[in-house]
Amino acid sequence: LMNNEFVLQQSGFFAERVAREAGVDRRAQIVRAFKIALNRPPNAKEIEWSLSFLKSQADGYAQRKNGEPEASALRDFCHAIINLNEFVYID
Repeated sequence: LMNNEFVLQQSGFFAERVAREAGVDRRAQIVRAFKIALNRPPNAKEIEWSLSFLKSQADGYAQRKNGEPEASALRDFCHAIINLNEFVYID
Protein backbone atom coordinates (compact mmCIF):
# COMPACT_ATOMS: atom_id res chain seq x y z
CA LEU A 1 0.00 0.00 0.00
CA MET A 2 2.38 2.69 1.19
CA ASN A 3 5.89 1.76 0.20
CA ASN A 4 7.43 5.07 -0.76
CA GLU A 5 10.58 6.40 0.89
CA PHE A 6 8.69 8.70 3.28
CA VAL A 7 6.56 5.87 4.70
CA LEU A 8 9.59 3.58 5.02
CA GLN A 9 11.42 6.33 6.91
CA GLN A 10 8.41 6.86 9.20
CA SER A 11 8.30 3.11 9.83
CA GLY A 12 11.89 3.34 11.04
CA PHE A 13 11.02 6.21 13.39
CA PHE A 14 7.99 4.27 14.62
CA ALA A 15 10.15 1.19 15.29
CA GLU A 16 12.70 3.28 17.20
CA ARG A 17 9.93 4.68 19.40
CA VAL A 18 8.48 1.21 20.03
CA ALA A 19 11.92 -0.16 20.97
CA ARG A 20 12.63 2.81 23.22
CA GLU A 21 9.28 2.57 25.03
CA ALA A 22 8.88 -1.23 25.16
CA GLY A 23 12.48 -2.41 25.44
CA VAL A 24 13.70 -5.62 23.82
CA ASP A 25 10.80 -7.90 24.79
CA ARG A 26 9.00 -8.82 21.56
CA ARG A 27 5.55 -9.17 23.15
CA ALA A 28 5.91 -5.78 24.80
CA GLN A 29 6.97 -4.29 21.46
CA ILE A 30 3.93 -5.77 19.74
CA VAL A 31 1.56 -4.49 22.41
CA ARG A 32 3.15 -1.03 22.32
CA ALA A 33 3.02 -0.81 18.51
CA PHE A 34 -0.66 -1.75 18.47
CA LYS A 35 -1.43 0.74 21.23
CA ILE A 36 0.39 3.60 19.48
CA ALA A 37 -0.95 2.96 15.99
CA LEU A 38 -4.38 1.46 16.63
CA ASN A 39 -5.16 2.58 20.19
CA ARG A 40 -5.93 -0.97 21.28
CA PRO A 41 -4.09 -4.08 22.43
CA PRO A 42 -3.54 -6.94 19.99
CA ASN A 43 -5.65 -10.06 20.39
CA ALA A 44 -4.08 -13.50 20.86
CA LYS A 45 -4.08 -14.30 17.14
CA GLU A 46 -2.47 -10.97 16.31
CA ILE A 47 0.25 -11.58 18.90
CA GLU A 48 0.91 -15.04 17.46
CA TRP A 49 1.06 -13.66 13.90
CA SER A 50 3.28 -10.78 14.99
CA LEU A 51 5.75 -12.99 16.84
CA SER A 52 5.98 -15.30 13.83
CA PHE A 53 6.47 -12.36 11.47
CA LEU A 54 9.19 -10.80 13.62
CA LYS A 55 11.05 -14.10 13.92
CA SER A 56 10.84 -14.81 10.20
CA GLN A 57 12.03 -11.32 9.27
CA ALA A 58 14.88 -11.34 11.80
CA ASP A 59 16.01 -14.78 10.62
CA GLY A 60 15.99 -13.60 7.02
CA TYR A 61 17.99 -10.48 7.86
CA ALA A 62 20.49 -12.54 9.87
CA GLN A 63 20.98 -14.93 6.94
CA ARG A 64 21.68 -11.94 4.71
CA LYS A 65 24.27 -10.71 7.23
CA ASN A 66 22.29 -7.62 8.21
CA GLY A 67 24.04 -5.91 11.12
CA GLU A 68 20.80 -5.31 13.03
CA PRO A 69 18.36 -8.08 12.17
CA GLU A 70 16.10 -7.49 15.17
CA ALA A 71 15.82 -3.74 14.52
CA SER A 72 15.22 -4.33 10.81
CA ALA A 73 12.50 -6.87 11.59
CA LEU A 74 10.82 -4.42 13.98
CA ARG A 75 10.92 -1.73 11.28
CA ASP A 76 9.22 -4.13 8.86
CA PHE A 77 6.61 -4.97 11.50
CA CYS A 78 5.90 -1.29 12.09
CA HIS A 79 5.62 -0.82 8.33
CA ALA A 80 3.04 -3.62 8.23
CA ILE A 81 1.08 -1.98 11.07
CA ILE A 82 1.04 1.33 9.17
CA ASN A 83 -0.38 -0.52 6.16
CA LEU A 84 -3.29 -2.10 8.06
CA ASN A 85 -6.73 -0.98 6.94
CA GLU A 86 -7.47 -0.24 10.58
CA PHE A 87 -4.66 2.32 10.59
CA VAL A 88 -5.41 3.83 7.19
CA TYR A 89 -9.22 4.15 7.37
CA ILE A 90 -11.46 5.60 10.05
CA ASP A 91 -14.25 3.22 10.89
